[in-house]
Amino acid sequence: MKTSLHFAARSLPCLAVLIATVTSAQPVNDGAIKILNNVTNTITGDVTMGTNGAFTLLVLSDNALLTNSMNGIIGRNTTAKSNEVQLISATAQWRMAGSLFVGRNGAISRLVVSNGGFVENNSASLGNRTKSSNNLAVVAGSGSLWSNRNSLDIGGLGHDNQLIMSNGGWVVSRTVRLG
Repeated sequence: MKTSLHFAARSLPCLAVLIATVTSAQPVNDGAIKILNNVTNTITGDVTMGTNGAFTLLVLSDNALLTNSMNGIIGRNTTAKSNEVQLISATAQWRMAGSLFVGRNGAISRLVVSNGGFVENNSASLGNRTKSSNNLAVVAGSGSLWSNRNSLDIGGLGHDNQLIMSNGGWVVSRTVRLG
């Protein structure tokens, strides 16, 4: 995570202004795998899984908490294909203040919330652009929850995007748009 700090002194004594530049973070390099277990990560800005590359995987397991102040993005650019985030434990959580994009531009991106995992975001999009196709969100298992404080858009512009809920998994949203 990169954060730039700039200080500006004013003409009044003992007064300083602090300006922080919000950036984005990619906790896992393109094409790599990372498992978070018994850790808390707080990130200012966006969190991205798969910026330009393929087969990036982030797994949140026992007592893993990931929070970020902006958006979550799985598959940022058109070359970012087959990237995935999995929450596989009842104590695994990903909380973001902004929106979640599963396949923002990339194809075949996946979000898996299972075994009681929890994801919370403002709004979400599954297949955000025309080239973002074949993206998948799975919410499976008792207690598994994907909570959208506002809206969920499935297949807004991309094709063949899917949401699967099974075995007691829940998805909550104020509004849902299909296709």
